[in-house]
Amino acid sequence: MNPTERWVFKGYNQEGKTLGRLLGAIQIAGGHRPLMQSEREDYIYAELLDTTPRGCINVYKFLESRQEREWLCDDVKQFLDVIVKSSRELRPHESLIQEAFRIYALSGGERALNMDASHIRYDVIENEISTRVAAIVEAYGEGSPAYNEHYPKIWQDYLKIMILADLFSSIFELALEWEIEKPVKIQLLRYLNRLNPNQLLFPLVNEEKYYLLDVYEELSRRLGIKRMSTLFENGSIGPDEQIYYDALIALYSDQELDELSDMLKSIFTDDAQWVMQHLDLIFKNSESVPEIFRRVTENFRTDKMTGMNSVPLYMDVSESLNKCLSKGLVTNDYTDAKKQLESEVNKRIGQAIQVSARSINGQHMQKRSQNADRLVAFVMQLREREAELERQRELENSAQRLEQSIDFIEKEIEGTEDSRAETIKRRKEMLARMGQLQSYIDTRKSEWDELMKGRVETYTGSRYEIDFNPNPIIRQYAPKVGRMIVKSTTYFFANDLDQSAFNLISNYHQVLEEIALLKQLLPLDLEARLKQLEESKIELWRTQTQLAEAEKWWNEINKNMLKEAPSLLRGSGLEQVLTVIQQLDMGEGYAKRSIGTAILLLEEYYIQEVQDQTSRILDYHYVQLFKGKQLFLLPWYRQMLHVYDNLIDEQLERVQYDEARVKLSAFEIHRLEALMEHELELEAVALIEQLLQSNNSPVRFFRRRINKLRHVLEASAGMDQERKNQAQQFLSALFIRTEEAERSRSYQEEQLFSQAAQAVLLAIIPEYINLRMLIEMLSADADPVRRQMREYTDRFNAYYQQNRFAKDSFTVYLGRKIKAASGELNV
Repeated sequence: MNPTERWVFKGYNQEGKTLGRLLGAIQIAGGHRPLMQSEREDYIYAELLDTTPRGCINVYKFLESRQEREWLCDDVKQFLDVIVKSSRELRPHESLIQEAFRIYALSGGERALNMDASHIRYDVIENEISTRVAAIVEAYGEGSPAYNEHYPKIWQDYLKIMILADLFSSIFELALEWEIEKPVKIQLLRYLNRLNPNQLLFPLVNEEKYYLLDVYEELSRRLGIKRMSTLFENGSIGPDEQIYYDALIALYSDQELDELSDMLKSIFTDDAQWVMQHLDLIFKNSESVPEIFRRVTENFRTDKMTGMNSVPLYMDVSESLNKCLSKGLVTNDYTDAKKQLESEVNKRIGQAIQVSARSINGQHMQKRSQNADRLVAFVMQLREREAELERQRELENSAQRLEQSIDFIEKEIEGTEDSRAETIKRRKEMLARMGQLQSYIDTRKSEWDELMKGRVETYTGSRYEIDFNPNPIIRQYAPKVGRMIVKSTTYFFANDLDQSAFNLISNYHQVLEEIALLKQLLPLDLEARLKQLEESKIELWRTQTQLAEAEKWWNEINKNMLKEAPSLLRGSGLEQVLTVIQQLDMGEGYAKRSIGTAILLLEEYYIQEVQDQTSRILDYHYVQLFKGKQLFLLPWYRQMLHVYDNLIDEQLERVQYDEARVKLSAFEIHRLEALMEHELELEAVALIEQLLQSNNSPVRFFRRRINKLRHVLEASAGMDQERKNQAQQFLSALFIRTEEAERSRSYQEEQLFSQAAQAVLLAIIPEYINLRMLIEMLSADADPVRRQMREYTDRFNAYYQQNRFAKDSFTVYLGRKIKAASGELNV
């Protein structure tokens, strides 16, 4: 027998009352009303009856025998015993039921039911359920296939006990006045909510107002316990979840959604959490137009822009994405937005189809691509010309400096031819003498410093006068200088000095004065000057040779460029550049300015050419997909989106090289590793490791880390000065490598490619976003569940517009959700 057959069971007398009616007629001595007001009410109790007529007849006869009188405590106990013993599903749990169902009588001879003391020990039932669940978790592991198979069975077993508990809780409360009637289904609803770990399926409200157990019956019939337990996984809504919402809506006879709004408003008072969770789910699964736009653009940032090393480009692309929204193509009205997007995308298709097939055929596109390659090569030649001009200027400046240096040295040593040997000899002797004197100073310095602690600056102490006669030194090392006066110095000490202390001070003072005099008399370093003169003359010859070679190279490349320029530039709108190329021999200043202008014009032309070529590629695919079609279908839009994805990915690969990179040589790696063999601070070791790990990284990383390492090594106590100098020279050379990397032709080419790629990206991103948005909206329309969720939110929005001035909590919260979905409010 199914639940309906059990509920209308009449025993063996077809003229008798139904079992459901007999159950609803139960009245308790001292109570104020029957258990149920209609036979339809609490239909869920049919689940307690056995599925066989034999099991139902015992319950039927018991109820029939007591229909004409009020029940006492013993009647209630016997009724519980009959239901349990008559049900094959409840009978195994008889001891648990007897422990949990506490039924007490009032004192007195009639033994009436004590409805205040009688109650259900839900904690006993909960403990038993927890024990059973823990056993299958231990045996199979939570979430395993075996666990998922056993848990619904356990849940179903104890559901009948919870329904039985709900029935007897209702009996216990029959003494309550109508005015103070309390909800009697909350515990059962809480148990029903345990079935699904993802979402609360049933709000905790009074069963008399919301027949939510009917929802459970409908769901269990259509989905089954196992599928009910997996509703709302990952916060998504699918066909099963739609069945759930349909069952909720079916609580109202006319099934109008705006009445669901009224229902949610009423539930909000009792269970705001349930209402908010389901509103959140519905809005999440029925994206508004701004929400779709935000998701599309965020996915673009995640999929396409992650790892982009150019901050300016990232900002430009972000601004381009934002402009897609500001163009008015995306509005809060879903239907209007879709129409506008269809119009915009279809207009782009029409433009492509109108383009002449001749202008986008493969041969023409290949020719334009070859011209673009020639143009890049020509720009690189101009850049080399520009660099060569700079190199020539540096060579000329270097030659001028060398000539000035040679002239200065020659004037310094002028007239010294006859006495050069004597001067060099005398300088060496004076340096040797200064070395001897400095040795004395070094050995006596501590004693001198100690004596000087007693020196005072006043005239009140002991006075000591020391004379220094410079003339013997002058006669020995510089007789042509002539005599000098004796220099007298006075020292004052707080205390008297003994003879040995005075002798030390006198000798030390004499040595200091002699060193100072020798430095003053030291002759010009002719040996070094002569060597410098010879080296400068050799360097001048090399520089002049390089200048001659540069001039020869300049003339050669000028000839080649003049030969190639006309065929490349005529007819392309670049005649101005051609004129510049033809007049490059009009002087260095003019050439410098002209080359810069030519490079700028050519690069702008190349970037525009790449953009045009990309547009032609898109035109070609639009024509292949849509030409001759009267109706544009979603699969074709998706194929076109794939074309855009490939083009964008190609451009993004090029913009990754927006900065020059430095690749360390094996020798440089070895030198860096050798540095770590010294006892360096942890900071220095970390910086060296970062340099090694940054191999083939952008220049800016190398520069920043090299500069920091230079400062750290200079202050390092783990290296002597000589090794520090060697390390600094190596790091300086490494830093120069970064400058060379920026000047390299390969980097300059990549930089030009990157600029063109950036221009392409900024040009096609709006088209891409429009197409992606249209595909998302068409896909949503093709999905009945997403379409239904959007209809829900449309109706919620209509309800809010009608009641937007209301101040109740439900309407305020609904308004916040609608504003958040439209982008007006962040929640």
